[in-house]
Amino acid sequence: MCSTPAKSTESTQDLFPSAEPTQDPFRSAGSVQTPRVLTLLGPCSGTDQDFCLNGQCGFNPDLKKPTCT
Repeated sequence: MCSTPAKSTESTQDLFPSAEPTQDPFRSAGSVQTPRVLTLLGPCSGTDQDFCLNGQCGFNPDLKKPTCT
């Protein structure tokens, strides 16, 4: 059995978008935005050391509570 490859009706230009510049993710309507930063967890105090059964205990200063990671 021999077959010939089917010809595509789409041009190759449609398959590969042009390399036009994209908008900067840190700019919105001409204004500069500050990137978001995750809050670092501090170590748990002695009373909270056994707070987590699985994982590490960390103290979130924003929540003022221990959390497990």
